Amino acid sequence: MKIDILSSAGGRSSGYLLRHNDAAVLVDGGPGTAATLARSGWLERLDAVVITHEHADHAADVIGLAYARRFPEPLPRIPLLAPASALEVLRRLDDLFAVPTLPQMARTIAASFELGALGLDGVPATLTQQLRLTSYP
Repeated sequence: MKIDILSSAGGRSSGYLLRHNDAAVLVDGGPGTAATLARSGWLERLDAVVITHEHADHAADVIGLAYARRFPEPLPRIPLLAPASALEVLRRLDDLFAVPTLPQMARTIAASFELGALGLDGVPATLTQQLRLTSYP
């Protein structure tokens, strides 16, 4: 397992790329993580995204990540797990930042990710064939 700490130009960001063999999972998407992933070539190779909570320093770049996964060429949908409260925030962001004049950019979060609730109950969630996540409150 390898963990890359992703950072913005300012050096601060909450974003971690977990890699195991050829599987890659983004944990949290703070400001700057989408650009860092794009520069590093991992944006197209992500298998899943996990958002731990809805604070901006952990989730602000989800909309940018969704845009980057939809344009110019749409990438396949991947799982995005987050606590139920964060999923509701992401759905509202999808409504706010939709581009109705471009069909592939309408509701970019829903089009980019298979949204799922991250259970905080110690029950493992499968992220990829190789990676499982167990989370607690």
